[in-house]
Amino acid sequence: MENSKKQIDVVTIGGASADLIMAVKDVMRFETYSQEVVKKYTAIEYSSKVNVDSLHIVPGGSACNVAADLASIGLKTRYLGVVGMDQNGNISLEDLRSRGVDISFVKRTKEDLTGVSIVLMTGYGKDRSILVYKGAADLADAEYVKEEMIKDAKILVWTSLTSEKSCGAIQKAIEYAKKYDVFVCACPSISIIKKRHEDAIRFVKQSDFACMNSEEIQELTGENTTIKGIKKMLSWGLKKMAVSLGSKGSRLIDGDQVVESGIYKVTVSDTTGAGDAFASGFIYGILNNLSLKKIAKYASALSAFEVEGWGVRIGLPKSIHELEDFINKNTLEQTDFTFKS
Repeated sequence: MENSKKQIDVVTIGGASADLIMAVKDVMRFETYSQEVVKKYTAIEYSSKVNVDSLHIVPGGSACNVAADLASIGLKTRYLGVVGMDQNGNISLEDLRSRGVDISFVKRTKEDLTGVSIVLMTGYGKDRSILVYKGAADLADAEYVKEEMIKDAKILVWTSLTSEKSCGAIQKAIEYAKKYDVFVCACPSISIIKKRHEDAIRFVKQSDFACMNSEEIQELTGENTTIKGIKKMLSWGLKKMAVSLGSKGSRLIDGDQVVESGIYKVTVSDTTGAGDAFASGFIYGILNNLSLKKIAKYASALSAFEVEGWGVRIGLPKSIHELEDFINKNTLEQTDFTFKS
């Protein structure tokens, strides 16, 4: 993908947040089974007080994470969103600024606080449950989004905003992207898919690429298997898809061509932000016209760097050379095949 006139590689729109990562043990876990779907739950005894074993507070938010991840490996990125006039907002923006992300278009407001995510690490495997408060992020609206924010970018990445007003901001950003030949990448979380389902479908149908996990794909499409969901989304006109399968690896799709990859063997501390890191590698590969197999390596490698540290952006590579050195020194199992109609 080449466009010498574009000054920004990637512009992201979505929420900024403070992530409170809490390690807790005195909780219960149970599972439910329905056909092919298994759902796992974290439960806290009613009216009980649960001790927290450790606490980490770090800046987060998917749009911010993608912008920061890509900036760390040399891309020029910009973050768009609304942030509260509070300490969490100050910390979030200072972190982005320190990583070289353009935050010149961020709006500050006194109407609400910067978003907060409470991440519960329970010790059941390395996964987690997250409580999300969108806060000021959902105050973004169509009037906030201006042409000059979008027109000089190569790719627009939209993430989860969940109010009617903020979905208007995503729509306006996509419209400007179409006007100025900016590719659109969908990275919706389960929050927008569940709360603004029709909006999420509408935005995906206007996108060129998508990066999601299995749960998100099935919830978005209403299909009971990920494969069926992928095929439905491809029928909506997506050019490429990246599907994160967690510990099982990933699946990248370009038309009927599919590459399935495992994961790099690293010590997992915290999976928070792994999906955003995976999406960042996917976007990097698209920008550099890499093959599906190579894109999968970059996406999987960035995700591997992310999960080794507690919190997001903690273990990011300091340069693209560090990431490529990791890829060259480590093996990733890959297979490719063709989708059957």
